[in-house]
Amino acid sequence: MKEADIKKLITEYKEDESYISELYSKWDSFLQDFSLEQLKNICVYQYVVGKGDSTFCHRIEWTLKELGSIRGSNALKYGIYYGKTKRDSTLKYRSTKIFGGHGEDDFGNVKEELIRIIQFAQSINLFKDIDSKFSNLFKYKVMFVYNRDSMIPIFNKDHLDFYIKFFEIKCKNSFEAEQNALIEFKKKCAPRGWDNRKFMAFLYDTIWPLRFADFFYDKFEKDNDFDLKVSTDLSSSKKPSKQKESNGIYFYPRDKKEASKAYIRSGMKCEIDNNHESFISAKTGKRYLECHHLIPMSRQGEEKFKHISIDVAQNIVCLCSDCHNRIHYGKDKKELISKLYHSRIKQLEEYGVSIMLDELVKYYR
Repeated sequence: MKEADIKKLITEYKEDESYISELYSKWDSFLQDFSLEQLKNICVYQYVVGKGDSTFCHRIEWTLKELGSIRGSNALKYGIYYGKTKRDSTLKYRSTKIFGGHGEDDFGNVKEELIRIIQFAQSINLFKDIDSKFSNLFKYKVMFVYNRDSMIPIFNKDHLDFYIKFFEIKCKNSFEAEQNALIEFKKKCAPRGWDNRKFMAFLYDTIWPLRFADFFYDKFEKDNDFDLKVSTDLSSSKKPSKQKESNGIYFYPRDKKEASKAYIRSGMKCEIDNNHESFISAKTGKRYLECHHLIPMSRQGEEKFKHISIDVAQNIVCLCSDCHNRIHYGKDKKELISKLYHSRIKQLEEYGVSIMLDELVKYYR
């Protein structure tokens, strides 16, 4: 996705301002109730989950949930909690082994670690990571709540990896490096009035849903790793492959043979316009083209495609780089889709896939 497209999405992004005002009021109230001075004298029952909805842990996870989610692990992420386990139904304080494993007696160690993390967070401008006895999810949430300027409130490394990959940001593969790189990216693309919380909300509301989208299939299909010796016979029936996940990105693996068939059958020319020029691929020694699934692969899981693969040559068109971008981002993409649709619909129907042009066009909105 080009920088101009990202800026356009940012310009169009809207939030409920009255709701956001209420959120920031809750945030300020939390920081007042649990300032560093207050935390020095906090008691265990004021800290743990399991003792009502006014405790430190309950409020930081649930009252302030819009400041970044820390769901996905149990209550031990807080170091200590009040409750029971599957093996022991007795309600009591329970602590992790790293803090001692002695329940209520370990709260002094938990409090000391919490204060250390907050003091560190408040001492930094650029984000820096720190080793902690707390889980990373909880540690990062605490750091952000007490220093809203130092990081984007994304606390899951897989989610952070997703955004770094999506925006094609070059940086080291560490939580610290990716946080600072994403902040720099935000400064470049987002309005000055956007704080880190709003940028996080934009990412999850607008970009996160695209982890299922064809942006990633397009990236996979630009490698030009074709087998030029493959048979060009079209598949008569083929079952869909199972969906896979990597770094928060969900995708259906593509079949190199089907892409190779499509490449050869295209005559190694752009299927929008045979006269479009392209360079010679270093991998194949032939004209560089990009494969594109006319019916997007992200639709494979839909009911009508659940029992038949759409990763077949009948559904793969070969395009020059310019046309591939135009079909996603160009003003004339509807015309391009229509042209490709009419050139392929007979093959698709003979294979067993039926789709109307209007339905196909909607997939590209």
